[in-house]
Amino acid sequence: MLSTQTKLKQNAYQTVRTHGLDMALAFHLAFLLVFSTGPLTEAFNCPSEQGKYKCRCVNATKLVDCANLKLNGTPSDLPVDVVYLDLSNNLISDLGGLVDLTNLKTLQLSNNHISTWNSSWLTGMPLLEELTLSQNQLKKPPDLLCSQLPALKHLHLGSNQLSSKFPEDYSHCLKLSRLTLSNNPYESIDNSTLCSLAGLPEHEVAKPPHPQLFSLKLNKLNLKSAQPGSLACLSHRLQSLDLGQNSLPQPVLEGLVGGSCLSLLATLNLRHSRQLGAVSTALLNCSKSLQVLMLDASSNVNELHTEALALAPNLRLLYLNRTGIRGWNGNCLNQLRQLHALDLSFTPITTVGSRNGSDTNPLRLLTDSKNFKQLSLTNASLECDCSLYWLWQLLRDSPAVRAKIVGGADSLTCTGPPLALGARLTQFDGLSECVGFFTRRNVIILASCGAGLALISVVFGIAVAFVKRRRRQASALSAGAPSQEPPQLVFSGASSAASSVDDLRNPLVSPNIGRRGGARQESIWIRLRRFLRERRDASSLPGEVRRPPIFDPRPPPEDYLNADGEDA
Repeated sequence: MLSTQTKLKQNAYQTVRTHGLDMALAFHLAFLLVFSTGPLTEAFNCPSEQGKYKCRCVNATKLVDCANLKLNGTPSDLPVDVVYLDLSNNLISDLGGLVDLTNLKTLQLSNNHISTWNSSWLTGMPLLEELTLSQNQLKKPPDLLCSQLPALKHLHLGSNQLSSKFPEDYSHCLKLSRLTLSNNPYESIDNSTLCSLAGLPEHEVAKPPHPQLFSLKLNKLNLKSAQPGSLACLSHRLQSLDLGQNSLPQPVLEGLVGGSCLSLLATLNLRHSRQLGAVSTALLNCSKSLQVLMLDASSNVNELHTEALALAPNLRLLYLNRTGIRGWNGNCLNQLRQLHALDLSFTPITTVGSRNGSDTNPLRLLTDSKNFKQLSLTNASLECDCSLYWLWQLLRDSPAVRAKIVGGADSLTCTGPPLALGARLTQFDGLSECVGFFTRRNVIILASCGAGLALISVVFGIAVAFVKRRRRQASALSAGAPSQEPPQLVFSGASSAASSVDDLRNPLVSPNIGRRGGARQESIWIRLRRFLRERRDASSLPGEVRRPPIFDPRPPPEDYLNADGEDA
């Protein structure tokens, strides 16, 4: 048979599991029940009524547990020094008996029948820090709550019927650090819905106290519209914002978050935002303080904008599991030097960052960043082709990289190509062929580039030399000086009528050959024919000493020719 304390612990665990208490409250309750050494005793004046109910109490921690007793009202004999009071899962609709509990810090009233609020309730509780009114029938936020509870830090109003704006009294909740409005029938948010939480206006107090930063849960509100900048009045307080499981279109969501310019926002939860398609610059406007971005199960998110993530340089946790992401630009995530964890599990992503077959590392955070600790690719649709060669090589060669893979490197399996279907990425030896492929490709590219550059250099050199030569020859002709000539052509034979070399000009040097500028000059073919004739005539003269005539292809000077181009 179980002891009374064991039953009490089991009841506490069941309460936490069933009613979805927040993590801070869960740990607080577990600590009180598990690590408390005080005996269960009646000396604590534990509330009870003969034949109806009997609360469970822990003397050492001043805990009173009256949950799940079907109570119609609050117990009348509560100890004055109680610190933790649990009245959840009852039938309570009137809280008139809860007064003057001066030591009470935590009050649990979830899952009761509270539909209206009386401003006289909960008086005389100056130390109350946490109040849970979830799963009731409240139609508007409790009035004068912050005036009566100056130490209130956590207020849970989820799963009610709230749809109206918060009263002005909430401007006194300067210590409020957590407000839960989940699962309420709010359909729209405007500038007046939550602005009373901004704190007291400066003109109402001489020295306004600095309000506490707080987190706001607006998930499951069935929101359909929101006025742009509706949360701008909370920009100096809001540190965490939960807008998950709403039906806001992307432009409305961008106007609500980015348009409010929440410069102190550190955590943004957009889970199950099914109409969100991309992480855009309009969404992450004024996000320099953002550290956690949750996009889990936002199935239409298939794109990451490099410019958008550049607006969140301090991002540490990025959750993209169960989204439609398939890849990203190579430098998109490498700019997040503070990133600690990246979750890409259960996504259709086929390759990590690279889509063009590059063998470089598109996710340099794995090797270059000391802050990056975790990469989750569980059940991702990896295509084990050459685009993943870099990851395959890192997982084989680097134990440090393998330690960063959530679930171990062997948890990465291939969904394609057909030869790799079902194989583990680290054990698929087909990627070893990518080494030769990339080497040959690089060699071919480098050789082609080198040959092209060499050809261009040769053509350019020839063109430059030709231009220089033409300019030098033109300068020599314009100055009247003989130009530098290549070696002359010498033919055997004798001629007494050979012309002097100095009396002729070379047509190959002269830019004018034939009829140019109105002057008629002798062509090289005429001079060659004349040379052959003179050679023949010289060979027929008897008694002459034969000497080889010299053929000079240069044209004779202009005064050597007559008007018809014949010898003078």
